[in-house]
Amino acid sequence: MKKIIRLILALCCCGVLIYGGLFLLDKDKQIERFAEKNGLEVSDYPYYIVNMYHRNSETKDFVLNYPLDYGKEQLIDLSEYANSGEVPLFMQWDRRWGYMDYGSSVAGLTACGPVSLSMAGFYLSGGDERFYPNNVIKFAIDEGYCVPGSGSAWSLIYEGGERLGLNVEELPLSESLMAERLHMGKPIICIMGPGDFTSDGHFVVLSDYENGKFKVNDPNSRRNSKKMWSYEDISYQIQNMWVLGKN
Repeated sequence: MKKIIRLILALCCCGVLIYGGLFLLDKDKQIERFAEKNGLEVSDYPYYIVNMYHRNSETKDFVLNYPLDYGKEQLIDLSEYANSGEVPLFMQWDRRWGYMDYGSSVAGLTACGPVSLSMAGFYLSGGDERFYPNNVIKFAIDEGYCVPGSGSAWSLIYEGGERLGLNVEELPLSESLMAERLHMGKPIICIMGPGDFTSDGHFVVLSDYENGKFKVNDPNSRRNSKKMWSYEDISYQIQNMWVLGKN
């Protein structure tokens, strides 16, 4: 019986590996087909851009168009989100700013910090252009908050946020305090450790609290942003957090 169980487990593992391999192969084929159709070479895609698509299927459009759009200046108009009454969801791999150089790669991969600060600041300011993601990314680079190989320094939020005109307060890990601040219309930026959002470190924005659960604006995942998360779901992953308000 034990041999049969071990055989079944081995077959299941093999099945997962084969499926996973075919899934990645299909993504590579999609890149190859897009490149051929648009007069590109597969070599035009840096390995970290290809791996980005392997890890996150949501980035397909961003990855495929990388050789076509990288280095191009983009027109950005976010007026549709201004004064909407809610914290907007901006993705770090949005093609309008995701191809900007940031640290050791591009903003689409490493700019979760400035894009999170952008979401909170844009909401609190009623859509001020200084909080457009591209402008906050540039601010982080120019002022030394971008850390090559690591993304962004935590000080981008508590120091950079103040310099951009926001009131920033470090918040202890407490569901009641977090819910209270959110009900006051003050978004919370969290730096997350390994878990549901990252295998390393990642900035997200807590934007609302309803029926005992938090809404998380994850700049790297629309899927995560559509879910509601309980305190138990996220509390053990939070390494630090700051509540932001108007000055």
